[in-house]
Amino acid sequence: MTDKWENSLFSCFSNMNTCMMATFCPCILFGRTRYRLRHPSLDGHNCCNFACFTQCICISTPISCIQRMMQRKEIREKHNLEGGCCGDCMKSCFCSCCELAQEENEVLMKQSKAQEQVGYIKPQGMVYVPSN
Repeated sequence: MTDKWENSLFSCFSNMNTCMMATFCPCILFGRTRYRLRHPSLDGHNCCNFACFTQCICISTPISCIQRMMQRKEIREKHNLEGGCCGDCMKSCFCSCCELAQEENEVLMKQSKAQEQVGYIKPQGMVYVPSN
């Protein structure tokens, strides 16, 4: 059984920074989300990474839709979210700004929930070992 997306496709206005990034710098947002999928803390992230570069080169071709569709599929599979290839294709081709914002917001939310579930870890106690 799959889970529902916690951020709807048109909830992109809930985070205006992400919304503006999706609208005016979609390549950078695509690259950031892609990097975040592999490195949740974003350590070592560069806004002009390989995913951003390839998306920028292909932005006016159907290849960019395919890249976004593949990333959406990866997010769905990783987080067990509802959807399918046909819906991914339609969203990637016709609602790319909303789709990119939804993906970034969803990945952020899933990662913050995963960190909350870790909770408090009790440190090991100290043990005194007498010396002879």
